[in-house]
Amino acid sequence: MNLWDKMAGIFGEDKGREEIPKGIADNVLIAFPPMIELIRKNFPIMKGRWALDFGCGSGRFSKKLHELGFWVTGLDISSEMISAARHYLPQEVKLITGSTDQIPEGRTFDLVAASMVFQFIREIDISLRAIDRLMKPTGILIFSVFNPPFVANLLKAGMLFKNFNSVNFPTRGLMELVKGTRIPVYLRRAEEYSGLLTCLGYEKIFEAAPPFTEEFLAKYPVPFPTRDPEFLILGFQKK
Repeated sequence: MNLWDKMAGIFGEDKGREEIPKGIADNVLIAFPPMIELIRKNFPIMKGRWALDFGCGSGRFSKKLHELGFWVTGLDISSEMISAARHYLPQEVKLITGSTDQIPEGRTFDLVAASMVFQFIREIDISLRAIDRLMKPTGILIFSVFNPPFVANLLKAGMLFKNFNSVNFPTRGLMELVKGTRIPVYLRRAEEYSGLLTCLGYEKIFEAAPPFTEEFLAKYPVPFPTRDPEFLILGFQKK
């Protein structure tokens, strides 16, 4: 079984539910808003444009893109995540299980979004090149990943992350969100992503690290340190 198939129960949706599952509330309420703000800024007209949700999971961001007016394709390597997404998303959203090789030949995208995906990919340069082949000229790539200082804080607290190569400057280790299921994590700073994407002909157009808000913590109290932002959000445009 794919490791992410075991996560579907945390991130998945029940049929017809609109409540935000606790396991993704931080992502939806903290990381999504600046990503959507950047998309609105760069796409005054979204209707009829093509968007790829790379690593779509249970489909939360895919639905946001659909509601904005994009023609959306959701792609994920986990069949269980795709199954959860099918129960949650409108039929107009196309869902594909597997890699970018499964996307129909000739299909290109105005926007590629990846919400909390890239830090779980070891050979990120290969994935970025695959995404680039699917990008239209002047297309936008926007993604969120773990903010490295946040992970360092949790490592020091002995929470969620394990066996990293460094506590103060972590780059490689494991995440154990479900007991007994350890997922490899590869942390990269903004400069590393910028270097990789500059080589592919992209310009950085956005960077943010949205903090935890008092309103969020009052509704979704968390047991881990929140002094540093959890998410690093970056946007790039193909030139």
